[in-house]
Amino acid sequence: MPRRPSARSLARTALAWVAQAAAFFGVWLLLVAKVSPGELLVGVLAAALAATASQLVVAEHIAAFAPQARALPVLARAPWEILVDTAVVLGELARRLAGRPGRGALVAFDFPTSGDDPGEAARRAIATLVTTLSPNSVVVDVDRARGRVLVHLLAPRGVPAPLARLGARA
Repeated sequence: MPRRPSARSLARTALAWVAQAAAFFGVWLLLVAKVSPGELLVGVLAAALAATASQLVVAEHIAAFAPQARALPVLARAPWEILVDTAVVLGELARRLAGRPGRGALVAFDFPTSGDDPGEAARRAIATLVTTLSPNSVVVDVDRARGRVLVHLLAPRGVPAPLARLGARA
């Protein structure tokens, strides 16, 4: 017979759910940029659904995520990377407006992976997230078997900084 969770465990889960729902709702507000009653209601429902799904994933051990200390500064630098890549994309737009050909390309980089443990899964997820948040690059695939990452770059200029900080090489 399964053990019943303790009151402390239930309180911790409820607190995590509320924190996640609040964060998801904040993201919703940023994305819709409206504060009409209908948008607020849909945002609350979407945030509740997302927080519930997140808690189910944790409770059922569907995916493990344990960021390593070296991956956290990459998250902190994300806003700077977005600004830098925005300038790069604007430069590429200026090139195109001047009649020069686009330079977009799919590029593969070495991205050694050491397995499926929670820390490694977190490293891959953070690398994909931060690299794709920047407007110059989109991670298309992470090939764990070959230790490669495929990235679409609008203006190729080497390994994207978030990937490089997490171990990718040209």
